[in-house]
Amino acid sequence: MGFALLYSDLPLHKLLQGAFYYLFTIAFVEELIFRGFLQNYLFGLRWNRKLIFLLDALLFSLIHLPFQMIIQQRLTLDYVLMAFPQLVFTFLLHLFLCYVTAKRKDVLIPIALHFALNYVQVLL
Repeated sequence: MGFALLYSDLPLHKLLQGAFYYLFTIAFVEELIFRGFLQNYLFGLRWNRKLIFLLDALLFSLIHLPFQMIIQQRLTLDYVLMAFPQLVFTFLLHLFLCYVTAKRKDVLIPIALHFALNYVQVLL
């Protein structure tokens, strides 16, 4: 939050509103679904862990595509190709967060990192 106050032109109430939104509506929910539930569920199937990480990362990346297509109002293959670098970044980030979650057996660090990345990326 201190970073946002120093580098953003937005008023404090907008920064707080954005922080609440990105923490509780985006980061918390996505991390609980993909790492708290789906990753643990897939581990219960006793598949290869690397395969589980890749599958979960692929699903996490692909779920972001329709949302962004609707936001951008571009439901075309051209948009998918244009968004491909962002999808690769999302995929790689998710792999890292899957590893952190599996290693720490906790989703708090991935929630914090997810929140910080989204908040800095969008609000600043």
